[in-house]
Amino acid sequence: MLDVLKKHKWYDNPHSGNEKHISASSFANETLEIWFGLNGYEQEEKLSDATIGSLVHLGMEKIFTEENYKTDMRYIIEQRYSSTLEGMFISGSPDLIDTKAKVIYDYKTAKNYSKKMLAKEGKHHRYAIQLAIYKWLLSKQFDVTEYKPVILWIMKDSSAPKGEPVFIEQEIEIMTLEEIEEFMIEKIKVVSAYDKDTMPDMCKDLWTRNINKTLVNTKCSFYCGYKKVCPYFKPSVKQAISAW
Repeated sequence: MLDVLKKHKWYDNPHSGNEKHISASSFANETLEIWFGLNGYEQEEKLSDATIGSLVHLGMEKIFTEENYKTDMRYIIEQRYSSTLEGMFISGSPDLIDTKAKVIYDYKTAKNYSKKMLAKEGKHHRYAIQLAIYKWLLSKQFDVTEYKPVILWIMKDSSAPKGEPVFIEQEIEIMTLEEIEEFMIEKIKVVSAYDKDTMPDMCKDLWTRNINKTLVNTKCSFYCGYKKVCPYFKPSVKQAISAW
């Protein structure tokens, strides 16, 4: 089965082919995570985020690819854009660009908790940062002044019988092009301060949760692809199950 899944571009392949490379989706990561990627550490082989999210992306790509032929190629689907900044190669692939409505879409298969955190953190939330970098990358190709950043939520904890929607389209606030470039430059400077022999400190937010009466760093245990090589990773002796 995995041999089939790997043929599709939504499969998470951490190797960019460029050592000095940070993707749009990685910029909001902590310094240690970015450092591992920049220094050639291999991530565990895994499906991107979660199987359900990856399959949703694949299905959406198929839908809009078919729709393109009915709308004079209105949509740009999963096209990778790139640029350089402070000697760093930056790239990203917006899920969908609607060239008629002038919208940059990002699909997020998530729970209501993610929406609440986005509302709390605003333009500094990792999803908003990712969309801002997409817009910055697009600005190197064409005028994006009128383009709006929109998240298309596919809610995993929706309850249709109670009238809670499965799909939610939400325009969000993001940094200006000037602000996001300043943010990226600062992040590049922080990461570049460490060489291959100098490892950054442990990540600050480990998403610690009480699971089955055991404190578990869920970010390390369930989401980090570098836990096998990270000296800070100390798994619990008890088994815990991620309840996504």
